Amino acid sequence: MASCWLYFVCAVFGVVVGASVYDTEEDLPPLEVYVFSYNVIVRWAREGAWDNITEFDVSLASDSGEYEPCEEPISCEALECEFNSNVCDKPLNPCSNATISVTGNNETSLSEIMTAPAPKDKVGTKIIDSTLFVLWAESSSSDTLCLNYTEVSAVFPNSGTITEKIPSGVDRVLFPLSQCDLGAGEVRVTSFGGSGMSEPERANFTFEDTGFVTPLVGFLELNVTCGILEVTWELIDTCPYLAWYRVTLMPAQSTVITIDYNDTSAFFEGLEPGSYYEVCVQPVDASSNNLAKGICSNMTTPEPAVEDLIVEPVNHETIQASWSPNECNMSQPLLYDVEITTCLNFTNETCTGKTFVNSTTELNYTRTGLEPYTLYHVCVITINTDDTLYQACEYVTTLPKAPYDLQAYSEDASTIRITWNYLDNLAQMAMYDVSWKSDDEIVFSDNTTLQEYVIESYNGTGSIHVCVTVTLDETESIPECNEFQLLYLEDDFGLILGLILGIPLILLAIGLVLAFVFKVNVRDVFPGM
Repeated sequence: MASCWLYFVCAVFGVVVGASVYDTEEDLPPLEVYVFSYNVIVRWAREGAWDNITEFDVSLASDSGEYEPCEEPISCEALECEFNSNVCDKPLNPCSNATISVTGNNETSLSEIMTAPAPKDKVGTKIIDSTLFVLWAESSSSDTLCLNYTEVSAVFPNSGTITEKIPSGVDRVLFPLSQCDLGAGEVRVTSFGGSGMSEPERANFTFEDTGFVTPLVGFLELNVTCGILEVTWELIDTCPYLAWYRVTLMPAQSTVITIDYNDTSAFFEGLEPGSYYEVCVQPVDASSNNLAKGICSNMTTPEPAVEDLIVEPVNHETIQASWSPNECNMSQPLLYDVEITTCLNFTNETCTGKTFVNSTTELNYTRTGLEPYTLYHVCVITINTDDTLYQACEYVTTLPKAPYDLQAYSEDASTIRITWNYLDNLAQMAMYDVSWKSDDEIVFSDNTTLQEYVIESYNGTGSIHVCVTVTLDETESIPECNEFQLLYLEDDFGLILGLILGIPLILLAIGLVLAFVFKVNVRDVFPGM
């Protein structure tokens, strides 16, 4: 009786090797012969001249006559027999010519064969980057004289079997790998020649994911709008067994199956605001078996708070906030609570000071009466009709208070001194920006850490426009500005002396003229003369 595993080998490799058949009578059925390296299986049918025969004598003879593996015929009641080391006196030699004869009721059918080459001596595997190398060594040269080619089959856990035919004289083959090939697999290396094939030599391999493996899917993107999640991804590599994708949303335990592998998007509805979700995309085959490594991403859904919140300082005691309603709440009549909390210093973790809360239905809010140069935490809280609350917050710093008591005066014809005052507790960290403009409209500027500034070589006349701002840690105040008249006397002693002496003489002349016109005694105009 033939061994079952040999039929299994034939079925797996899809090989049925029929040797040459010579019938002694035309009505004898042909022989089907399966030839391996060390064993031969012969099958026939009970028909024609063998229609009612129940016992057959089967023999295997070497054509050389020098080596006879089976001295006596084998008696077979079934319709098949196997020659191997268990039933023959000697083992069969690879690449040997032999004749098989089957006799029943004195009618004999013959078949001439050559046994297959010897199996590979050694088979090994090695994975480098994303390539599987399969290498082998041959047995002795006499056992491989009839080798025609080598067949190498790589069995992958997900993507099936890939087979390559390699010419004789070559001892290796390469298989490119993809993510579909991850996991443990097996290679089978079989020698073909003579009238059949050798038994396959096997080796195992395990393909693990590395940075050299091109992923099957990538670029996973999650977009949420009003509780609807859109998941999109990209198919990067190909896989012959890829059928579709299984997309899962956790912890909602919701699953979406795409139409096919070209469908690279999925949608989930009813997501809760401010909740954590994880989304995974898993490539699968037609039987929903995982093919390759999936890709996952997570997110927290946004809350439907106001959008485009902008909070800006107006001056040292006033801030202004503006915003837009959330697109998911456009149809609802909304009320907004504006909460302003004082921060104890300029770190965001200590905003536990005084709090102001006001309500509005407008999309802007102005608050005055705040402290200069102070950090505030401003939140706009949306109060929905279903009493749900969502807030958007920003930080803002009020401007420093501007300098005060600004003065400017001339020290001489080309020198102007500008002075001002500032808060004692902030003066040491202040930087002052000074700018001025004369009647020729040209603006000059400079900065100083002092509370005064001297303009030298000034050539303007009339008036000067001066502005001073203070900067505290990159926060600049609004400018303190004023216009000053430049009043000073020419440095000419003769002119001054002439004015002093000339004024009394002018008054005397006026008195004499009045006395002559009105016939008045000079003594009456100037008593004491």
